[in-house]
Amino acid sequence: MQSNTEKSPEPGNSRRRRPVRRWGFLWVGIGIIAFLAAGFFLTTTVLFRSAYTEPKQKEAEDILAALFEAETGYYAAHHCFSNDPAAIDFIPPASRRYEWAIIRADCGYFLARAWADLDGDPSLDIWEITNNDAFTPLHVFDDEKDIGYRIAPRSTERWRPTDGFFKPPVSPER
Repeated sequence: MQSNTEKSPEPGNSRRRRPVRRWGFLWVGIGIIAFLAAGFFLTTTVLFRSAYTEPKQKEAEDILAALFEAETGYYAAHHCFSNDPAAIDFIPPASRRYEWAIIRADCGYFLARAWADLDGDPSLDIWEITNNDAFTPLHVFDDEKDIGYRIAPRSTERWRPTDGFFKPPVSPER
């Protein structure tokens, strides 16, 4: 308790407080912003790189998915698949790179492939689809990464992954 005789200190005579230094918070904020910017840059770089190559290969997937739909529609009506694109009313999506063909078609099975040379070397980027693939084409050989099973595009030869994940080793040219 204060007695009446004691005087309270005058405001000008009180001990001054030190100003709070906020530089630490500033550097932490700058560090967080730099971290987020670097993460954004790295993420967009990877996405743009894949966005450059994937549309090329998406073209093959689109062709084969449309072919699968036409073949299964024809099969529903005729109980057989057909080698003739006109008979199954197949109009391929616009293609700038990929050639395609129905390799084999009979009353129980069809096989179709799309292929293109994406990087100017002797190997081809090859995709295939069958009546068992449910709209999901199989990437047989990736021309840009040079991995997969090398096969002639119009060959009836097939290779299927046993575990459902397609990453076979590169085999020598046949």
